[in-house]
Amino acid sequence: MAFFSTPKRLKPLILHIDDSEDVLMVTEVMLKQVGLDVIGSPRPDEMIPLAEKHGPDLILLDVLMPDVSGYIVCRRLKDNAKTKAIPVIMATSEDTVKDIEKALSYYGANEYIIKPFTVEKLKAKIAKFLTLPDS
Repeated sequence: MAFFSTPKRLKPLILHIDDSEDVLMVTEVMLKQVGLDVIGSPRPDEMIPLAEKHGPDLILLDVLMPDVSGYIVCRRLKDNAKTKAIPVIMATSEDTVKDIEKALSYYGANEYIIKPFTVEKLKAKIAKFLTLPDS
């Protein structure tokens, strides 16, 4: 389910931004385990250009990052005509109701997952937006 003109993919593509290389690596293994392709980056400033270039099927976005928060990046994605329809799952250790409501209501995230998460929880969140391949 691509949101704009991209070549037909064999697997859904997830764009993952997290400032922790360890989180990127572990999450990439999880996503590949459930049959998804992944592009990861530790730099939030790369999110918009990567999203525009690759047209991912879903974005997994860390909240707490240096220089710019994931909340701001999410709002920029949702304000961008080329990326606004891509589902965004915010991934963070911030777990208060206020944090979740802020991400979903104000910044435009489509879903919220609390770190650390299991592959089953991540798969369930993604399955709300994508048809997952048989893994």
